Amino acid sequence: FSKQFEILGAVVSFPVAGGTTIQVTNKGSRIMQLQEQVDELKKLLGSNAPRPLFESLKGRLLYAAGHTYGRCTQLACQLLHKFGGEGPSTKVSPQLIHVISHALSLLMESKPRTVESWAECPPLLLFTDGAAEESFERVTHGAVLVDPWKQTSYYFGDQIPAEFLRLWTRSGKRQVIAQAEVFPVVIAKSTWEESLRGRSILWFLDNESARMALIRNFSGVLDNFFLLQMNAAMDVKVQARNWYSRVPSKSNPADDASRLLFSDYKNSIRSKPDYVPALEFLNESWKLASMLEVGR
Repeated sequence: FSKQFEILGAVVSFPVAGGTTIQVTNKGSRIMQLQEQVDELKKLLGSNAPRPLFESLKGRLLYAAGHTYGRCTQLACQLLHKFGGEGPSTKVSPQLIHVISHALSLLMESKPRTVESWAECPPLLLFTDGAAEESFERVTHGAVLVDPWKQTSYYFGDQIPAEFLRLWTRSGKRQVIAQAEVFPVVIAKSTWEESLRGRSILWFLDNESARMALIRNFSGVLDNFFLLQMNAAMDVKVQARNWYSRVPSKSNPADDASRLLFSDYKNSIRSKPDYVPALEFLNESWKLASMLEVGR
C-alpha cells in the first residue's frame, strides 16, 4: 500500500515505520491554481469583477484552509462573501487585494495539518487582559500561562508599545480597549511560541467582543482587522489548537498583570513580551490604513 495518496486537492501521508502522525496538506497544483486566481483579481484592482470570481475564490480558500492550522483565510472569505452579495459585479478594493494576498501567503507558508495519536497531555490554560486608564495616559496588557502537565506557570505585563497606540488613535479616537483586549492574545502567542507549539489551549478573556472576534477571526473594525491578521499568521506558525472562552473580570488571573501589579505572581516565572512579529507587521498595517482612508 502507498504511504501517500491524493484526494480532492489534498495530500494525505501516513506515518513512516514507528511513527504515529498522519499529515494532511494542500496539493501543490491547488495552491498554484489559487495563485493564478489571486493574480487575476489583482489585475482588476479599481475595476469591477464578476460575482462568480468571488464565489470560486472563496470556496477554494475555505477548502485549502481546512488543511492548515488556524482560520488563516477567514478575513479574505468574509470580504469575498460581502463583495459577492453586492450584485452581479463589484469594484475590487485595495482592502480585498490585501487580505487575499495575505491569505495566500499564509497558505503557501503553512505546514501540514497533523493527526496524532491520543495523548494524555492536558490543555494549557491561558488568561489575557487589557486595561486603559480614563486619562489615556497609559494602555497596558497582561497574560498568564498555566501548564498543568509540566506544573509551571508564566506571566507578563507591560505597557502597549506607543507604535501600536499611534496606529489605533490616528483618527483622533480615544477608545482603544477593544484592541487592548485582543493585543495580549497575539503577543502571548509570540512570547510563548515554543510552549504553545502543537498543544491544545483554553484561552480565557473577560471581553466578549474580543472573544467573538478571535473565534470568528474577523472584525469589521479596521484596527481589530489588523490584529486578527497577525493572529492568523501566529496560528499558522505555532500550530496549536485554540479554544476561546469567557471569564468574569474578577476571576481573571491576568487582571493584575494587565495593571502591572505583580505581587500575586510569586510562584510564577515572569516573561518578557515578544513584540518582534507584531512590529514587523505594523508597517503593512499603516500602509493599508493610509490607502483606505484616502479612498483608494
